[in-house]
Amino acid sequence: MRNRRIPALAIAVCLSMLLCLAGCGHSPSSQDKAAAASQTIASKIAAVTKNPETAPKTTTAEQITTSAQQTEPAMDTAAESAAEASRQAVEASKQASEASRQAAEAAEAASREEESRKAAEEESRRAAEEESRRAAEEESRRAAEEESRRAAEEESRRAAEEESRRAAEEESRRAAETEPPTTAPVRSQPDYIANISTKKFHYPWCHSVEQMKEKNKWYFYGDRQELINQGYDPCKNCNP
Repeated sequence: MRNRRIPALAIAVCLSMLLCLAGCGHSPSSQDKAAAASQTIASKIAAVTKNPETAPKTTTAEQITTSAQQTEPAMDTAAESAAEASRQAVEASKQASEASRQAAEAAEAASREEESRKAAEEESRRAAEEESRRAAEEESRRAAEEESRRAAEEESRRAAEEESRRAAEEESRRAAETEPPTTAPVRSQPDYIANISTKKFHYPWCHSVEQMKEKNKWYFYGDRQELINQGYDPCKNCNP
């Protein structure tokens, strides 16, 4: 009777080990074998524990141990399958993590490349705008310089015309102050007849003299150079 009694702690430990090993396997056949063996051992242990007097005589601790030893290969196979499945799961997790890392790096590289492209386009656009602005400023500067040059030339031309006009007015005034003789001199014929209005001088026989008013006639006795020095020009018809 003493051989049939097994301490409750030993029974619980044995049962826990068997059930744990049975649950670790991932192969269906290994799980089935381990589960069947665990149930057999558990039923025998329960029978001995519940009613040691009525339990079959063949249910002894040695038989329970023998049954546990017989299921040990199945347990080992289940443990190996579980270890291999765990290793494969870890490897798959590593591969997934590596793939995720590579994808993240590729996305980051693509993002940096896109940012670099946008930055280059922005820089090119700014350079084009700066070049256009400088060209416009240069064109405006040249136009201003040309306008200033033309204005200076126009001012210079007007000043020269004004100076010439004033000189002519002064010469005319001086000539008007010099009263030419109103009567014919003692000599029968002058050397030239000048028109004090048109500032032309003619030979006495020139037909332009007939068209001159008497008040504008200046009977000049002397050299033609003197008339030229006084601002008179020779007639184009008689060419004195």
